[in-house]
Amino acid sequence: MSFDDLPALPRLIHPEGNRYVERIMRLGRLAQQQTRCVLDQSYGSDYWQRLDIYLPTTTSQSSLPIFCFLPGGAWINGCTEWLAFMAPALTSVPAVLVALSYRHAPAAKFPAQLDDTLEGLAWVHRNIVRWGGDIQSVYLGGHSAGGHLAALATLRRDALAARELPSGFIRACLPISAPFNLMSDDPVRRHKVSAFLEHPEDVAAASPIAHVKGNRAPFIITYGSEDLPELVPQAMQMTAALKSAGTSVESLVLEGRNHFNTHEDCALSNSPWMRKVSTLLRKTVASDFLNH
Repeated sequence: MSFDDLPALPRLIHPEGNRYVERIMRLGRLAQQQTRCVLDQSYGSDYWQRLDIYLPTTTSQSSLPIFCFLPGGAWINGCTEWLAFMAPALTSVPAVLVALSYRHAPAAKFPAQLDDTLEGLAWVHRNIVRWGGDIQSVYLGGHSAGGHLAALATLRRDALAARELPSGFIRACLPISAPFNLMSDDPVRRHKVSAFLEHPEDVAAASPIAHVKGNRAPFIITYGSEDLPELVPQAMQMTAALKSAGTSVESLVLEGRNHFNTHEDCALSNSPWMRKVSTLLRKTVASDFLNH
C-alpha cells in the first residue's frame, strides 16, 4: 500500500528540500485517510511504474476532469506519496487527481522517465472512466523534474500518437518550478542533467524548449519569485518560446515563494495556483455540459 511499502529514497541536495519532503509526507498520510483513493495501480512491471487515484468524496457528476501530476526530485527521486497532500483541494473542485511516478536515474536514464509518463497517460486513457474520469478533459502538471516531464510529454505529439492517444488528449499543461532547457550552461543544471541522460547528445531531445513548434496545448507556467536561480530565466524563456510558436501561454509568478513552497501551496484552496486551477477545471465542466 502507498506509504507502507515505500523504499528508502535519497536525500535531496537542498537542505530545505528535505524539510519540504517531511512536511508533504506528513500531510499526505493525513490526506489519504480523508480522501477516497485507489492506490498502487501498475502501468508497468517496475516498482516505480505506478499511479494513485484520488476521487471526490461525494459527487453527482459521472464525467470529472482529470488532473495528472508528476513529482519532482531531479529525476533521481520522487514518488506518488509526495503528491497525496494535494488531493483534498483538487478533489473538492471536483476533479480526479492521478499521482503518477516514474523510474529514477541513474538506474534508468532518459528517455525512460518520458516513456513512463507517456505509458502512465495511456493507462489513464484506457482505464480512468471506471472511476468517473472524463478522458476528454485530461490536464497534465508536475513540480520541478515532474514539470519538465509534463511539458516534454505534452509537446511530443509524435510520442503521444505512438501510444494511440488522440490529438488534443492533454487539454492543458501546468508545470511548476520546472527546467525547460537542459542545454543550459548553468553548472548546477549540468551536474543534474549528466545523471539523467544516457547520452550527452540527447540533451536537445530532452529539452521541452526544443519542441514547441506546432504545439496547440495551452500552458500555464508557474514559478516562485524566490525559485532556484537557474529556473526563473528558464521559465521566462519557455514562455517566450511558446508564444512565438503560437501557443496560448500564461505565466503565474508566486511572489515570495521558493522552489519548494510553490508545490506546497498546491494544497491550499485559496492559493493563487489553486484558484487558477479550480477556475480552469470548472470552466471545462461547464463547457462540456453545454456542448452535450
